[in-house]
Amino acid sequence: MWLAFFIHLRIRKICSGHVYVSSSESVGRKIFLGLSFLIATTERFEILSAAAPRTFAGFEGTDINLRVYDASDPSWACQTQPLIKRYYRSNLDYEVRPGTFLEHWLDLLRKSDTPYFAMLFDDQAVYGLTPSFLCAACQLLTDFKGLVDLVHVDYKYPYSIDDDKRTVSVNLDRPQWKQCKRTPVGTVRYGEHTFDILEKWDYGFIADVIIASRTDYQRRLEWYMNNVSPDSVHAIEVAAYDLRVGPVYHYYAVPRDAFFLDIDFQHTTAAVRADESRSRKLYEAVRDGYAVCLGDTTVNKTEVIS
Repeated sequence: MWLAFFIHLRIRKICSGHVYVSSSESVGRKIFLGLSFLIATTERFEILSAAAPRTFAGFEGTDINLRVYDASDPSWACQTQPLIKRYYRSNLDYEVRPGTFLEHWLDLLRKSDTPYFAMLFDDQAVYGLTPSFLCAACQLLTDFKGLVDLVHVDYKYPYSIDDDKRTVSVNLDRPQWKQCKRTPVGTVRYGEHTFDILEKWDYGFIADVIIASRTDYQRRLEWYMNNVSPDSVHAIEVAAYDLRVGPVYHYYAVPRDAFFLDIDFQHTTAAVRADESRSRKLYEAVRDGYAVCLGDTTVNKTEVIS
């Protein structure tokens, strides 16, 4: 209890005394984007086709490296590679290679030399993911190193779909931590990007849309692969759920202006969740180019971001 009290004080002190000075250093020297997937059905290819243009919309001309490990059969890889290249033309390394998600990611982390990374997925359409946002996330991880070592882009926001107006309204005022009645330890702003810092209450280790220190995450991942499971993300996350097993994260930051829509209406064989009809409806809206609006989910208003 006392340790947590003093950690909270340290985080709040950094937040209160924080002054953000934009760095002139290339964002590409700070972070890489990573993506690992296996496409084996038409439905999974269609999901990737809907997610990719939204996730990579803000990276035209960027020096940030996107590294893709594709475990698909060559009959699918010959379609997925051109698809990714269509939407990420600037700085792409694409490799077709067998392996599990965890094996891929451990190799991606080991072979990179940037201090930070962003983990992306083929079935999640990310909004607000821009070089400016990634630069802010990297600076947060630098400023709070050893205290807050994870930025988690969330998806558990209320949303509604209006077919008449062709909109998806996402209520960013109701993030998961508010729904669970949690209170931020602190809030910090980097330019136009604001982050709430929270204490973890579940899932001390995750593989999701995250930004983190490359070497720190690699160290934690290696421990879980050696001591819990070499190939099951689910087994690792369940083991770390109560924050007692392994090198868990105790604090994390959630951005207020970046989120993703989970359009995974047909899960892979590794998934433990049932397929959801609501996810299919959301996928269809994203696929068909519905505008994504921020604000109250019952009234389509505020900023349109796609």
